[in-house]
Amino acid sequence: MLLSLETTHHPATDLALSRVFGSGLNGHCRERPEVAQTAIPLVARHPAVACRGREFTR
Repeated sequence: MLLSLETTHHPATDLALSRVFGSGLNGHCRERPEVAQTAIPLVARHPAVACRGREFTR
């Protein structure tokens, strides 16, 4: 894996992050395929924020 994600393992959060970082996680890039195969030490962190009920989906 070229990119590691530290998640809270909440399904909606994991889905959103996978969409944002999908190409990096898969190691694919149409424009620069040689770079996609290069390991880059990246870490994405997202802190948990308290919310109630539907506030999370806004």
